[in-house]
Amino acid sequence: MLPGVKTAIAQGYKVEGAIINGIIVPAGTLKEIKDILEAAIKKATAVQDFGKRLNDSGLVPRFMDQAQYTSYWASNEDWTKRLMGKAK
Repeated sequence: MLPGVKTAIAQGYKVEGAIINGIIVPAGTLKEIKDILEAAIKKATAVQDFGKRLNDSGLVPRFMDQAQYTSYWASNEDWTKRLMGKAK
């Protein structure tokens, strides 16, 4: 990405990175509202041009329903806590 600058891996560092994007609503939001949002997001992520633009920018779109995203978020939070513990 930066001409003349070696990547972390090329410099001998084993690294991982992730970007997490999602739609989060306040606690207590009605299930009907969450279901409407989920359906709209699922529909939007299925639009071919949307996925192509994300892929072209280096991002990999992946739709997760409410239960999948909740589980993914919890897992990532646990991973981050372990990582931060190692960084101290």
